[in-house]
This record gives sequence, C-alpha cells and structure tokens, in this order.
Amino acid sequence: MANYNNLPHNDEIEQSILGAMLIDWKNCVSGITDLHIDDFFEQNTDHRLVFSAIKALYDKNNPIDIETVYDYILRIQKKNISLDYLAKLTDKVVSLSNFNYYITCIKQYATLRKLILEVREIEAEASSVKPEEFSSFVSRAEETIFNITREDKAEGFKKASDIAGDLKDKIQMIYQRGDGITGLQTGYYDLDKKINGLQKGALVTLAAFTGVGKTALGLNIVYNVAKLENKPVALFSVEMTEEDNMKRLFSAQSDVPLVKLNQGGITKEDLMKLDDAKNKIAKLPIYIDDTASINLDDLVNKCKKLKNEVGLGLIVVDYIGIVTVTMKTENEVLKIDRIVSRLKALAKELDVPILALAQVNRAVEDRDSGIPELSNLKGSSSIEQFSDQVLFIYNRKTAVTKSKKDYSKLKEEEPETQKTDDENTKENNDDEAEVMEIMIKKNRNGSSNVIVPLLFFKKYQRYDSMEKEAAQRYLDNFVYKK
Repeated sequence: MANYNNLPHNDEIEQSILGAMLIDWKNCVSGITDLHIDDFFEQNTDHRLVFSAIKALYDKNNPIDIETVYDYILRIQKKNISLDYLAKLTDKVVSLSNFNYYITCIKQYATLRKLILEVREIEAEASSVKPEEFSSFVSRAEETIFNITREDKAEGFKKASDIAGDLKDKIQMIYQRGDGITGLQTGYYDLDKKINGLQKGALVTLAAFTGVGKTALGLNIVYNVAKLENKPVALFSVEMTEEDNMKRLFSAQSDVPLVKLNQGGITKEDLMKLDDAKNKIAKLPIYIDDTASINLDDLVNKCKKLKNEVGLGLIVVDYIGIVTVTMKTENEVLKIDRIVSRLKALAKELDVPILALAQVNRAVEDRDSGIPELSNLKGSSSIEQFSDQVLFIYNRKTAVTKSKKDYSKLKEEEPETQKTDDENTKENNDDEAEVMEIMIKKNRNGSSNVIVPLLFFKKYQRYDSMEKEAAQRYLDNFVYKK
C-alpha cells in the first residue's frame, strides 16, 4: 500500500479551484477539460468527491452550483457533505483570473507525487534485479519516469494562428535555403529532392542484399549529415567494429583503396591523404557504437543519453535484423515488429530522423526483372508499415533475376573456357564506378516508384552523385517496370 505521508500538495489551491468551478461556468469548463480526479491529493477525499460530482453534472449537461453539487453528492454518490463546506470553497476564491495558474500548480504537484511513488517502487524492485535483467529494468524505470513527465507536458488543441505562424517560419527557412528541401541533407541532391531530405520524426529504411553497398551508403550519409548540417549523428554498427567503420570513412574521404587499409601496401602519398581525411573526420560530431547484437532497450537509452549530453541530428542503425529484444520469442516476425515500432516511436520522441538498414529476401531473384519490392523486405511487413520512406539499392548489371538463374544452370553443363586478357582486365578494373539505383518504393513526402542513380566507387566505399545530364541519359535508357 502506497505511503502518502509528506507528499507535495496544496490544499488551499485545490479548494480555490473547486470554488471557482462552482461559481464561474468558464472556469468550470476549463477545470473539467484540463484536470483529472487524480490531480487532487489522494488524502483530500472531499476535494475528489466535489470534483467528481461537478464533472458528472457537467457530462449530463446539468446546471452546476452549490445546491446541485450538494444534492448530487447526497442522492447519487450517497456521501455526506455539508452546504457550509461547499460555501467555504467559494470563499477561497481570491481571483478568477488566476484559475489557469492554479491548474498548472495542481498538475505539477500531481506529477511530483507520481514521480516520488514510482521512484519508491523502483528502489524497492532494484534490490532484487538479477544481472541478466539489468538492461530491461533500467529501460523500464527510465520509460516509467519519462511517461510521467510526458503526461505533464502533453498538449491538447493548438490554435490555427499558432500553427500558421510556425509554418510561415518554416516556409521562410525553405525560401532562404533556396533548394526547397526541409529535412537533413543526405549529401545527394537528387535523392534529397525526391524524399525532401531526412525529416524529423521519420523512420527511413534502406534495404539491399548483403554486399551490395548499403553499409557504405549509410556511412556516406552519416558523414554528409555531420558535415553539411553540423549536427551529431549516432551510428549503431551491429556487425562491424568502430575501427572497420572508420577505415571505410578514411577510404571514402582519402581515395586510398580500402584493401590497402586492410592488407597493407600503403605509400607515403597515401599517408598524407589519410592524414587529411583524419583531420576532416575528427572535426565532425559522429558517434559510433559497435556493441555486437545490441539490445533494443540499450539502443534507445543510449540515444536519449546522447541527445541530452550533446544533442542529436540523426540516428543510423546498421542493421535492424541483428538488434536483439528483451521479449522472449523465437518468432522473427514478432521481433522485427517490436524493433521497427520502437524505432519509429523513438524518432518521434527525440524529434530526429532514423535511418534503419535492412536486408532483402531471396524471393526477389525469382522475379523476371530482379527489382525488389516492398514485399521483399526481410523479416516483417511492419518494416513497410512503420517506415515513412523505403529505399532499395539496386545494381542493374549484377542483380540476380529468374532468367539469369535459369541461364546459370545451363552454363554449368558447358565446359569452362579460358578467360581472355581483355576479360581479366575488365574484371580487375576497380576504379570504374558502378551505377547503383536508389529505388524509392514508399515515400510519404513525395512520389514513389522513382529512381535516383548514384555512382558507387566500391574500391573506396564512396557514393557520389551523377552529373545531371548523365543521370538523365541513364534513366532514359530504362523503362521502369515492377
């Protein structure tokens, strides 16, 4: 049983509120709308009784005054109360103009009481928490406290004039920026134009087969957002170490092949390039967490902590399939459901975009075109449901299609032939950029089923935009088919 002794409250303000509601209809409406019976101190049972009677009469559209409230309490609620007591409540009203301030005070007292009681329960439970339960316990405790404070900050209606003013300010910023993009810049203008940048509160899914280059594109976006927007970016790299991620950033920004950073053969000229890259990267607010199979609760807590400490502009998760959850289930669909719904909620809560990397299932290879669709997202349909945008990376030259699979079976029956020098030279020409199509399959901020071609220098793990004319020539060569 909860101990209410010494909990913060103010009897006089509660009485003044009830008195004002008894004598002024406007304040009565405000009180009914803004207050809940739990906002009155638990020990002040008479205060709660009067408030519940006023609310019941209001809900039934009955008149509200001392006499009607007195009658309702006696006849309907079957409780004892005196007319003198109700009359004294109206005497407590000092000024009707202070009513909204009194409401704020009462709600703050109620929030403090909730916090104190929850902290007491958390303290009692903490003594029996097992090591394997630590992360989930901390997450529950933090979420409980956050939910209480969020209730206190919750807003109802907002005046159209205020909304219009905020929108006008946003439009002014768009005008000053000049490019019409309202979200964070990914560093790829054509992509930003299609998705309107990375929007606050949005969950953006970037999907592809393993080895196609989704981690590289994710890292490039991490770098570009940190550089162009000068906002902290949190990268959760579930598969690769922080050093592996930094190698790719070094390679992309220095034009020193990644293979050299992994296997050696670095020249003096390379060292100079790498030093320049290090200096550029070190200036940027990029934060990398390489916890293997990170728990979803830990990921959420780390994001909240980082935002409180340094701020936060973007969260990147590479990738959602390896994030773990506390819930005990072997059902992969339920697990992914939990992850993506929580990530979407986190994006809205922290007011930042989240870029979540995902995989594509092999069913796409049975399609004649080999082009991925939303149904090919690996894990759960919830990825499509909760995502504001879904982007696929597609390499038209290397994509496995139904026809290619059938052809490969025929080739297996043919004898191997010696490759020519020209063929070997072409295979080993890593300097040549590949055209990667960023297919926008879902887009709440614009058109879907559109393609943005980018150049991928696999040797350096770098994506670059195509020149406008070259991009248009490329797109003109293909008729988009599902």
